Amino acid sequence: MNTDNIVLPTTIDEVIAHLDSIVLASEASRYRIGYFPAMYNRVTRRVKERIMAGGFEDNERMERFDVIFANRYLVAYYAYVQNKPCTESWKITFEAANKWSPMVIQHLLASMNAHIVLDLGISAAQTEPHNLQSLKNDFDQINDILDSLIDEVEAELREIFHPQITFDKLTGNAYWRVAHIGIVKARRDAWQLAEAYVQLQSEAEQQAFIKARDQHVARIGNSILWPPALVRLMVGKLRFYEQGSIADKVRILNR
Repeated sequence: MNTDNIVLPTTIDEVIAHLDSIVLASEASRYRIGYFPAMYNRVTRRVKERIMAGGFEDNERMERFDVIFANRYLVAYYAYVQNKPCTESWKITFEAANKWSPMVIQHLLASMNAHIVLDLGISAAQTEPHNLQSLKNDFDQINDILDSLIDEVEAELREIFHPQITFDKLTGNAYWRVAHIGIVKARRDAWQLAEAYVQLQSEAEQQAFIKARDQHVARIGNSILWPPALVRLMVGKLRFYEQGSIADKVRILNR
């Protein structure tokens, strides 16, 4: 996809710089599109910390993997803001940023859906197309990083949406255990996608595969952002209890 004069990152530090720029711009413009990169930036920084500590089997490869993965988001983002085509699963999340009704958690889940269920497996396959299995242990280590962030993100979402505190007490934090299971399953599905992708023999087959997967992921994203009418009505009522401006929420997620 053509991003014109945008120079995409080639290092993890450059990824962080791009995410910082998007987050700061969204704070200034009060644009909900900054919710996801604010959270994603923290994940990227944790991955960098582990790379710097030599925590992966192949740290150089993991930086390359992180850059390939991040660039799928960045290419989609820059294409969208330039009014150019991007993957449908990202397009619906970006378009939702113009709408008041979805809650912060819906924006985050829809974006994670696009980035994990579509982008992650493709990125893994492109990182190690001839020996995918050698990436598996390091790929799985990302689950540990995500687990380490759950408590932080939970606290921030409680700050944005105060009724979450009562809900968590009533359910014994069951929601977050379910969220963890959902992330692990999504990453497992992403690995299976990578295994299927590396078997494809031509670029045409790869593009057709991505397009079909993108349509599937977009349908899931739509169901997250725009659930059935009764659920949407309930979510709409809860939405009034979110605290703070868009800029406040972006800053909270970017701590």
